[in-house]
Amino acid sequence: MTVASTWTLLSREYPAIPHMLEGYRRFTAVAVAFAHGRARSVYALNRIFGGMILAMRRVPLWVMFSIPILVLIGLGIAMSMIPTNYVAIEPHRPTNLDGLVRIDNRPAEPLHGRLFFVGVEENRVSMLQKWILSLDDKVSIEYMPPQSAAEQNAADRQAIESSKDLAGVAAFELLGRPARIDGDGARVIGVLKGGPADGVLRAGDRIVRINGAAVRTSLDINAAVGSAAPGTRFRFGVRRNGLPAVATLTTGKPDPQDTLHRSRIGVYVSTIAMKVTLPRKVRIRTSHVGGPSAGLPFALAIFDALSPVDLIRGRYVVATGQLTLEGQVLPIGGIRQKVISSQQSGAELMLVPKGNADDAARAAQRECGKRTRCISILPVASVADAVRLLRLPRSQLETHLAKTTN
Repeated sequence: MTVASTWTLLSREYPAIPHMLEGYRRFTAVAVAFAHGRARSVYALNRIFGGMILAMRRVPLWVMFSIPILVLIGLGIAMSMIPTNYVAIEPHRPTNLDGLVRIDNRPAEPLHGRLFFVGVEENRVSMLQKWILSLDDKVSIEYMPPQSAAEQNAADRQAIESSKDLAGVAAFELLGRPARIDGDGARVIGVLKGGPADGVLRAGDRIVRINGAAVRTSLDINAAVGSAAPGTRFRFGVRRNGLPAVATLTTGKPDPQDTLHRSRIGVYVSTIAMKVTLPRKVRIRTSHVGGPSAGLPFALAIFDALSPVDLIRGRYVVATGQLTLEGQVLPIGGIRQKVISSQQSGAELMLVPKGNADDAARAAQRECGKRTRCISILPVASVADAVRLLRLPRSQLETHLAKTTN
């Protein structure tokens, strides 16, 4: 079939097509004329739109209704194929730690109750998914820099392995058997806005010396700064983008949430190439799980396994929180989704970082009574704080919980 015969067939079946094309031709011609300043009469516009209206009158109704639907379908397909630098954070069911901890290659003593850690589902979304999932109040959409799946998985695995080491350090410290720790310096991972280091140190800076003394781990910085009085000046030797630099800081007042009441400079640091040697061999089996937020429940599980103290006492407990080398509990992401999944699973008590306390309480209150039991939120500042609160008699713990929710 030739082009001419195809056009003749279409014109016979759909007489409106030639009229529509003629209207489009007239519109284009006048548009070009206007562009060159040669169209001076409104009559030309009447001819254009008159032809188009005449063409539209001859278009079948099913064609008129189909066009916008097809356009929307096309837009939806296009939006579903356009990638973004955003991820959808969704609730993920908590994981039971019972049976996952081994001490000296032997299973740890079973817990007298249930202790869980909880994560989230993180999936990159297209433009269409971003718009649809933003309507779900259980899902958060957050920006994530471009990164391959392999790079993201490697970072998550490294984070959870580091959290196991930090959990072991914190647990054995509470048991009176400190671990041996070494490293190749400390890296700034965050700077507190408005703090002494704001505008002086940057995320990514490698701290190698403090007042002339070598820095091997983040503990060296915490020990030097924390033991000094507020207003003490320190000189930090750093490497920034591979180049040496010197930063001078003055310590500020202790953070109200710091149970050790130490002076501070307002930075979060991690140890580079940290090497941890625990007094006993500890292994925590995890699969398809990543990220740093399981540090707190790991530490509680190790402490419960090695101590004569029964922390869980028949309760269903969920815990989440990133740890520092000193056993402090740092805020984590996805707290709303973690509270939702913990509450839906039937947990009665959830330990969260103090920095996430308000968001966690709001999430629990919002879901409370929706065919689920109401979970109690217990904010903690450190592993030692968590152990102390879990050991309280039930009546005292309930009194403490009542104070924290008021």
